[in-house]
Amino acid sequence: MSSPDTAEYIYIRLATVAEDNGSIDLTFLVDTNFETTEYLLYRKENSKSYYLYDKIPYSGKSTIQYTDDNVDVKYNRYFYRLAVKDGCGVREKRSNEASPVYLTLKTEDNVNIICRTNYIGWDTVESYNLFRRHESSDEWEQIAVLGWNEYYYSDHLSAIPHLTESIYYRVDAVEGPTVFSESLVSNSNYVVYTRKGEIWLPTAFTPQSDINNVFKPYSTFIKSEGYTFQIYNRMGLKVFETTDLTQGWDGTFKGNYVQQGAYVYVIYCTFSDGTSHVQKGTVVVVN
Repeated sequence: MSSPDTAEYIYIRLATVAEDNGSIDLTFLVDTNFETTEYLLYRKENSKSYYLYDKIPYSGKSTIQYTDDNVDVKYNRYFYRLAVKDGCGVREKRSNEASPVYLTLKTEDNVNIICRTNYIGWDTVESYNLFRRHESSDEWEQIAVLGWNEYYYSDHLSAIPHLTESIYYRVDAVEGPTVFSESLVSNSNYVVYTRKGEIWLPTAFTPQSDINNVFKPYSTFIKSEGYTFQIYNRMGLKVFETTDLTQGWDGTFKGNYVQQGAYVYVIYCTFSDGTSHVQKGTVVVVN
């Protein structure tokens, strides 16, 4: 049986942003009864025009997976169309347009305002589910379901428990009723709320007392990676060091309480906004 002169269909089934915000994954459905040499992938950014972005070789498979890792989803929204030329190599049959939800974030008066676009590519979207997580957690918590005409959500910072680190937001678009066997879910890019970190430390502590017996920094919006907390005596000998944000000094060195007096502390860290920070000072050990 000879190949038809043109493809009966060519369709972008899914466009979704990868979890690390580093790529966009695309799923194409193509008519394999029409044998061609290649498919043409067109892309555009934001409100610009489409251009030929890549050529995908014909594989004989009806489902094609494609990853676009040349993206910056923090600052750009991406749109895609797939095309195939007819048997004469003249006319193109183009797919539907597809684009994941694009999120932006602004903060006003201690309120995070998350703005979303629509998912483009499906006949209908059942819901837009908004998720939030803390920087140190891998678990996303669903905080809202946005209707088709709800493009903004206000998240009050005063209502967020344990707000000591960056907050991530993303939206999942859930496909509505479809002719396919199952509805799909598309991830948006994630957006991040952060601010410059702060560190507070007491000026003295009493290691051998029942209270105030551990010298520990209290901090907000500090990354755990690259954190170091050190203590030195007046001779310059390091008596304590940790890379654990939750750990403090109990006033001992090699199992024995140190002498009363002033000790120097040094903290090396990176704030959640990417700023490198070194903080030095003294603490008085009172026995």
